[in-house]
Amino acid sequence: MTYISDLNICANLVKNCLKEPFKSEALTHEKVHFSISKWDNGVPQKPSNPLSLSIVGLLFNLFLSIRLIAEKNCEEKEEKLKH
Repeated sequence: MTYISDLNICANLVKNCLKEPFKSEALTHEKVHFSISKWDNGVPQKPSNPLSLSIVGLLFNLFLSIRLIAEKNCEEKEEKLKH
């Protein structure tokens, strides 16, 4: 799960760079819950403890953060062109 760990690290870095209210909004989209079941002869066995991973939320937050940063950069460039 190294790739997922790397994504989580990157997402946390981006989230920490956001200002309010975007930061708190990004933190609300964080977790996805799922469980892992062992299959035996085509029948699922009792599931293990649910894992809480933030894959979908992470990707959404990363996309949202990149979009917000791009919009901010565009606004800054427009301000420079006006002056």
